[in-house]
Amino acid sequence: MSIDNSGDINTIILAAGKFNPKNISSGMITDPGLLPIRGKPAINWCIDAAKKNGAGDIKIVLRSSNTRLSRFLGYSYPGVRQIFVGGDDDAATALVSMLGSCNDDMPTQIILGDTLINEPFPEEADVFLASPNIKTSKQWCLATKDENGHLLRIYNKERDISVTGKEALAGYYKFSDTRLLKRLVFEELRAEQPSIINVFLNYNRQVPILIKTTRNWFDFGHISGAVQARLGLFSAREFNNLAVDAVRGTITKISKKKQKLLDEANWYQSLPKEISCYAPRVFDVSEDGEFARVEMELYGYANLAETFIYGSNNLEDWYNIIEALLKVHKVFEKYTEAPDRGELEEIYIVKTEQRLAEIAAKYPRIAEMMQSRYLTINSTHYRNYPEFKEDLAAALARLAEYGKRTIVHGDYCFSNILFDPMHYIFKLVDPRGRFRTQTIYGDPRYDIAKLRHSIVGHYDFIVAGLYRLEQNGRDDYEFQISSPIVAEKLEPFFDELAVEYGYDSRDIKLIEGLLFLTMIPLHGDDTNRQRAFYLTAVRKLNEVLYGEQAI
Repeated sequence: MSIDNSGDINTIILAAGKFNPKNISSGMITDPGLLPIRGKPAINWCIDAAKKNGAGDIKIVLRSSNTRLSRFLGYSYPGVRQIFVGGDDDAATALVSMLGSCNDDMPTQIILGDTLINEPFPEEADVFLASPNIKTSKQWCLATKDENGHLLRIYNKERDISVTGKEALAGYYKFSDTRLLKRLVFEELRAEQPSIINVFLNYNRQVPILIKTTRNWFDFGHISGAVQARLGLFSAREFNNLAVDAVRGTITKISKKKQKLLDEANWYQSLPKEISCYAPRVFDVSEDGEFARVEMELYGYANLAETFIYGSNNLEDWYNIIEALLKVHKVFEKYTEAPDRGELEEIYIVKTEQRLAEIAAKYPRIAEMMQSRYLTINSTHYRNYPEFKEDLAAALARLAEYGKRTIVHGDYCFSNILFDPMHYIFKLVDPRGRFRTQTIYGDPRYDIAKLRHSIVGHYDFIVAGLYRLEQNGRDDYEFQISSPIVAEKLEPFFDELAVEYGYDSRDIKLIEGLLFLTMIPLHGDDTNRQRAFYLTAVRKLNEVLYGEQAI
C-alpha cells in the first residue's frame, strides 16, 4: 500500500531541539534552525522540501523561548502554524501538542527540523527513512530491520555498539493511522519517562513500519552533516553552474555569460600581492565554445549577509566588523589611477537611464507606482519619481563631476563577503571586474554605498523575504522590514565612521538610494520584492535630496 504525498497528509516538523555547541560549528549562530546553509537557514531547507513534496498543511513545533526563530518563520512562512512547548519537554510531549490539531482521517508525516530529505518523499504508507552511512553509534538513533525490511529494533544513541547491520534514522517518519499514533502518544505520556522511541516501537507492533534507505539526506544538527550540506547544496545564480571538489577544496564555476565570469577571474588574478589575501586563489581559467570556466579556492565560511540575518551578534561585534571592512577598503584605495569622468557618467547617469527605461518597458506594476507625484509610506508622505527626478538628475550630474579611481570590488555588499567569525578573516567573492571596460579600478564611493545598502538599507533582509508590504490605497503603503534591533542601531555608527574614513556621507547615501532604484530590473522574478526596493529607494532619495522630513 502507498499514500500520495500531494497535500492530503498531516505534516509535523519538530524544531524544538536545544542548541548544542558540540554538534554545530556555527560561529555567531546560536539557533540550529537558523544555521545558514548556502544562502538560507536549515529550517528553510526542511520546510521547502516538504512543500516541494506536496505538503499543504504544515505545523511546526518550537521551543517557547525561541522567539527569534518564531519571528523569522512568521515572516518567511506565514501559513505554517507554530505550536510551542516548554524548555524541558521531550519529543513525545512536543508531538502530542501538535497531533491534537491533526486530521485523524489523513496519514501523518513527522520530520525533524534539522533534517533535509533531498529526494522525493517515500510513497509507502508506513515508512521510516534511514541511512547506512554511519561510523559510530553514540550520536545516532540506529535501527535494524527484519528480512522483509520492517523495523525490528531501535538503539537510541547507545555508546560503542557495532553499527554493522544497522542504519541511522534520518529524521523522516510516516504513519498511515493517525488515530493509532495519537492514542499511543497519549498512553506514553503516562510513563515515568516518556519516549518517542517507545511510541514508534508500539506502533510498529500493530502496523509494521518499513525501513527504507535514503542516500540523499543531510543532518544539519551535526558538524559533519552541515559540512556535507555546504559542499553539496549550492543555490547558484541562473547563469552559473557550480561544481565542488571536496578533496582539493576547490569550486568550479561554468557560465554562458562568458564575459562576466572572465571579468571576475581577471579581478582575482590582477590584484596586487598586498591585497590578494582578501580573495580566493584562482587555479584555472578556460573557455570552451559558449562557456567560460573558472576553478578557484573554496571557503566554507558563511557570508556576512547570512551572519547579519541569522546570527546572534551583539552591537560591538558589528561595530568591529564594519570598521574592519572600512580598513580593508582603505588598503584597496592605496592603489590609484587617474579619475575617469566618462566612467562615472556611465555608472551614475547612463546606467540609471537604461534601468528606468527597462522598468517602464517590462515592469508595469512598478512603472505604475512611479507615476503619482507623491507616495505615503508608513503614514509619512514622500515625493515620488515625477517630483524628484529633476533633482535626482542634477545630483547625479554633480556626483559624476568628481571622484577618485582606486582598486574596488565593485559589489562590496554583505552577500559577497565571506566571514570567519573566530578570526575575523574576510574573503571577497563575486567581484564586478568591469566598469565600461574590464578593470579592477573604479569609484570607491560605489563600494561604500554597497556596504551601506546592506548595513543600513537592509537589502539582504528584503532578498530573504523578511518584510511585510501592504497597499492601503493607490499611493499608500505599509512597509516593514524584520531586522533585529541591533541592525537599527548601526546607521549612525556607519555614517560617522564613513566620514572619519574620508567619505562624503551625502554621496554615499545618494548612491545607496540609486542602487535600490536601479536594481529593480535585476529582480524581475519577484514583483513584491521589486516594490519593496522601490519604496526603499523613494525613502532614501527623499532623505538625501530633501532632508529627513520629506514633505
